[in-house]
Amino acid sequence: MGISDGSFAALPLHGKVALVTGAGKNIGRCIALTLARDGAAIVVNGRADSAAVDAVVREIEGAGGKAMAAMGDVSDPAVATRLAAAAAQQFGGVDILVSNAGLRRQTSFLDMSFDEWREILSVALDGAFLLAKAVVPQMVARGGQKFDFMIMRRTYAESVFGVKLTPGLGGCAHRGSCTIRFCQ
Repeated sequence: MGISDGSFAALPLHGKVALVTGAGKNIGRCIALTLARDGAAIVVNGRADSAAVDAVVREIEGAGGKAMAAMGDVSDPAVATRLAAAAAQQFGGVDILVSNAGLRRQTSFLDMSFDEWREILSVALDGAFLLAKAVVPQMVARGGQKFDFMIMRRTYAESVFGVKLTPGLGGCAHRGSCTIRFCQ
């Protein structure tokens, strides 16, 4: 059962819409594909690599799912509003928000500037806040009654999910624990 055999109505997320940030690569890509496999229409967001985002959209559509590309920096309030509006226009609104976007700088913690640190936090934390503010009204209007906001600590990811995060790099462990489970 799945997208490819046309049995959409039996899928657990049939009729749901998910906005996944940082979905062009790595964990975000995995989450987007998993949610699509389970029947959700996907808004695939990325900040800079439109080719990667477009590839994820093509992969979902190629398997019979629904997806749209939505580029933009989620730490920008105008972009968060635009992403929510695009999801509403294309799919009727958002039911699931996965704030996976994050910057992974190849800078050691000791060499990282405060401005770099603030940018990393802004994408991961401000982006999650801004998108939640933009899409929670849609979720409520679509019958949603629960909103979980989780931040995962590095040690938690490594011990519980067996995910090895890159040591020595500052500011790369700002993912919600639910995002890891989809990829295991």
